[in-house]
Amino acid sequence: PVDFAFDHDAEKFQTGAVDYGADGYIDVVSRRPLVIQRELELGQNVIYSDLDVIWQKNPLPLIDQQLHDTSTSDEETHILAQQDYANKCTGFVVYKSCSTTINFVNLWGQVLKENPGFNQHPFNDLLRKSGRNQIDIKIRAEFLPPKLFTN
Repeated sequence: PVDFAFDHDAEKFQTGAVDYGADGYIDVVSRRPLVIQRELELGQNVIYSDLDVIWQKNPLPLIDQQLHDTSTSDEETHILAQQDYANKCTGFVVYKSCSTTINFVNLWGQVLKENPGFNQHPFNDLLRKSGRNQIDIKIRAEFLPPKLFTN
């Protein structure tokens, strides 16, 4: 089980629905990397899925195949994500447990800690910076097949 004990003021902690973009929403999505990183550090691959995702088929065999097929090539895939136009969508992402992914998620968490807000833009900015060698982490992120993982 994951320990979700965050640094909340009891008065600020809300139960129930939170509107998209509200302070409670920003608080939750800004802390997402902390939970993901904790599991990656325990050696667990992580599948993150928003609650509004509907699975019509079990995605695990395809995810396992896609991660396994690339792990034998010269470049290992660290992240599989749903496509959101040209970006990776953080609403459905597979994180492979390895030091590269842990370092990337840690950096993403630091960015969100310094600038709490929506998490998808900083995630994609860091991926682009990695591709341009503007950060020291060389992460490889691939799209999940768009026909099977629509957004």
